Amino acid sequence: MLDTSTHPGASETAHLWSLDTGIFDEPPTTQRWLARLEQHERVRYSAYRTAAAKREYLGTRALVRTALAHYSGQPADRLCLGADRLGRPEMTSPSMPRLFFSLAN
Repeated sequence: MLDTSTHPGASETAHLWSLDTGIFDEPPTTQRWLARLEQHERVRYSAYRTAAAKREYLGTRALVRTALAHYSGQPADRLCLGADRLGRPEMTSPSMPRLFFSLAN
C-alpha cells in the first residue's frame, strides 16, 4: 500500500483500461485513430510489417490516449507523448506531474 502522506497526490486506486484491437479491422476506425497520432507515432506504425503488429501498436496508442484524455481533460489528439530515458512512454504535454501510467501489450 502506498503511503499517501509521503506521496502527495497519490491515490490508493489503480485503474485498468483494456481495448479489443479488433476495432481496427474497420478501415474508418484505423484512419480516425491514425489522424490523432503524432508524426513520430505514425512513422513507427508504418514500420510494422504485419497487420497484427500494426493493430497492436495502434491499439496501445489509442488506449493510452483515451485514458490520458479522460484524466487530463484534454482531447486525445492534443496530447503529446514521448519516451523517458529508459524508453518508457510518458506524456510530455500537458504537464501533469502527478499522473503516472504504465503501458503493456
